[in-house]
Amino acid sequence: MSGAGRSKGDASDEDTLYEFKDANKTFQLKAVDLDKIFRYAVRQGKVPVFNIEFANGLVLEGVVYRGNPHKALKDGPGEA
Repeated sequence: MSGAGRSKGDASDEDTLYEFKDANKTFQLKAVDLDKIFRYAVRQGKVPVFNIEFANGLVLEGVVYRGNPHKALKDGPGEA
């Protein structure tokens, strides 16, 4: 993955693959980065979660999915 922070699949548990990024004031979120973590997680049968921590303590965490968000959350991870 590009940008600040560690590489793809920073941490995982039985169900979830986490990607962590550190940011000072701004963070440029790219679709290609989300696609990479999405595909990597789905191949493992896990839910991809992207986490950005800013220097001021704010954290943005979200599940990465394709398509309708309500259907994706109900049905679980999609196909790569």
